[in-house]
Amino acid sequence: MTFDNATELIALVNKEFKITRCNKSFAEFTQKPFQMIVGNKYTDFIPFDPEQLKQADLTTRAEIKTDTGRWLYLGCCHIQNKENAFLHTIITATDITAMKNTQHRLIESESELKKRVKDLEKFYEMAISREVKMKELKSEIAKLNKKFAKDHDQK
Repeated sequence: MTFDNATELIALVNKEFKITRCNKSFAEFTQKPFQMIVGNKYTDFIPFDPEQLKQADLTTRAEIKTDTGRWLYLGCCHIQNKENAFLHTIITATDITAMKNTQHRLIESESELKKRVKDLEKFYEMAISREVKMKELKSEIAKLNKKFAKDHDQK
């Protein structure tokens, strides 16, 4: 019951990477009945490099993007018997498409924010420069007014 009611996609694969069993979520994800899944290679349904399954490591994790644009967080775990003989590999996958889309939007927002901050810094620099020039101009006008007044008083 747990196997078939898990929300994660779960498949058991043999040494040839062929699916020997999968759960209901896996079948729903592939939109195929169990009979059309069992006996086929795992990579027929989910793009994943089977060489990663052969690693000496007992557990492998990866984020992958499917051909349909969905993102999966994939986990592989080799199962051995007491004599360390290979029995099968359990492959689990969690659909993380919404999370990856949110991550992408956050990256875009951060980029846009950095651009706006840069624009504001340029504007601030320009405004400060203008203010400094205005003060210099007012000072120069004051000097000229004094000189003009002095020259006018001398006449």
